[in-house]
Amino acid sequence: MPTLRATLRLLGFLLLTFAAIPLQWVLLKADRRYARQLPVGYHRLVCRLLGVRVHCEGRLAREGGVLIVANHISWLDIPVLSTVAPLSFVAKSEVATWPFVGLLARLQRSVFVERARRMQVRETASEMMARLDAGDNVVLFAEGTSSDGNRVLSFMSSLFGAVLPGPGRLGQGGVRGSQGRGRERGGAGGTRVGRRAQALRSPESGDTGGTRRSSAVDASREGSGEVSVQSLALCYTRRAGLPLGRRGRSDIAWYGDMALAPHAWALLKGPALDAHIVIGPPVPLEQFADRKALARRTEQEVRANFTRLARCAGFDGPARPLPECTGHQNQNAGPSDEMLDAQNAAE
Repeated sequence: MPTLRATLRLLGFLLLTFAAIPLQWVLLKADRRYARQLPVGYHRLVCRLLGVRVHCEGRLAREGGVLIVANHISWLDIPVLSTVAPLSFVAKSEVATWPFVGLLARLQRSVFVERARRMQVRETASEMMARLDAGDNVVLFAEGTSSDGNRVLSFMSSLFGAVLPGPGRLGQGGVRGSQGRGRERGGAGGTRVGRRAQALRSPESGDTGGTRRSSAVDASREGSGEVSVQSLALCYTRRAGLPLGRRGRSDIAWYGDMALAPHAWALLKGPALDAHIVIGPPVPLEQFADRKALARRTEQEVRANFTRLARCAGFDGPARPLPECTGHQNQNAGPSDEMLDAQNAAE
């Protein structure tokens, strides 16, 4: 049964993906507005096929660009997070060269970073600020790598250099976006994002195929048009309705020198999985003095929310009810728990 399940999921994923690729390519050329929205629906279907139920607490700011600072556990994070709202990811440059995966990353307008070349880093910084100024949601995995799923690693403040300089560099000019109106320095006030952005998102609420969905975008944010920062904590909590232990959580994680194909196949064979997301409140980028302050604040928020989710799930302390979702609820229902129990008993 697990092999049959994995085979059907893989076939469904390939059919869906090969149908979506040419459509997204056309939309990127013709209408960027719809090109932002298509990946949301695509990833919701992917999560449904994989049996991943996504629960989200909190909302993304509706107006202005949002830098989303998140922890990183697995390749599965990409489709899970992409169900929440239109997102672009910051990825290492090698990802762009990976067969098939690189194509999907480019179609979702990922920002590729080559840290070894200083000039390339500057170009990446300019692209990130241009995206944020244009009102995009840009996800930064601030740990710089993926964890074993049981903890949040220390955030690398150097990764925030594209949007804020380090201490002692406040007198220097900020990174400029493609319009030449990037970040300008004020006096004691710190950083000010020069160009205002327009509200370009979020997916409309609706019900399709029995899946409850609502926009994970906050319509009440003040200071509309400014670039803001929001933390995002992701935790895989349950499998087949049962709390994941440390070993089970490590099985979900893709880290170290793990090969991608065997890990993906093992997840495809597994039962339904629950992923919980907590999005922190928006904070204007201008409130952070430098990249170290930004890294410190977001790391504290992500670690606190991850710990809360993990303890609620029961792998680190007694199990308690998980928090009710106040934002997007994309519970991509796979097989019911009763069906899975029957399957596990048969196996």
